[in-house]
Amino acid sequence: MTELTAEPNPIYEGNSTTLRAVIDDSNTGWSTIIAAEYFVGSIGENGTGIPLSPLDGLFDSPVETVYAEVNVTGWSLGNYTIYVHGRDAAGYWGNFSSLVLVISDTQNMHVKSIDMSGEIDWWFIFKRTRATAVVTVVDQNGSPVEGAKVYGSWSGMASGSVEGFTDENGQVVFTTDWSYWDWWYVDHTYTFTVTNIELEGWNYTPEENEETSDSITL
Repeated sequence: MTELTAEPNPIYEGNSTTLRAVIDDSNTGWSTIIAAEYFVGSIGENGTGIPLSPLDGLFDSPVETVYAEVNVTGWSLGNYTIYVHGRDAAGYWGNFSSLVLVISDTQNMHVKSIDMSGEIDWWFIFKRTRATAVVTVVDQNGSPVEGAKVYGSWSGMASGSVEGFTDENGQVVFTTDWSYWDWWYVDHTYTFTVTNIELEGWNYTPEENEETSDSITL
């Protein structure tokens, strides 16, 4: 096995995570993979685990990506070791790989994206500009988080700290004031950076951010 992941992990109680593994027999016999299974907490007899399905719909290759949706409804809070292995057409079960799945009673949130846009206002050969940043906040399952307070700061052509609350789509919009008038050929660069997110009962996990800062030049 060359890869084993669970996304999301940690996972909030009552939700599901996707277990994914790559079963690889290319260096140990080049036999077709015909099955894969996982165990939770302890290893049982070969063939008695919970099956994983081939991602492409067929077991027909010596290297197969397999997956399973693991619903943790009813599981107690804590850490669970997941063991995964596969079987080839020759009847051999491979060695186990494992990971620790964390079940938490605290929701995690992070920045999915910062979408930048801008406007240019012209007066003869002079221009003024302003920029907009749309910040999208999601939970560990990728669902939008409503009511989160997003703190951010502008730099470049604009400066200062701002804050706002996400809507039902997990989005909050920040727009700068118009810049001063400038020559047409001068670039105006705006950078927006998320500095913190707060919501009661939630953890902000900046290490999970897909973006923390973004820029646009007008």
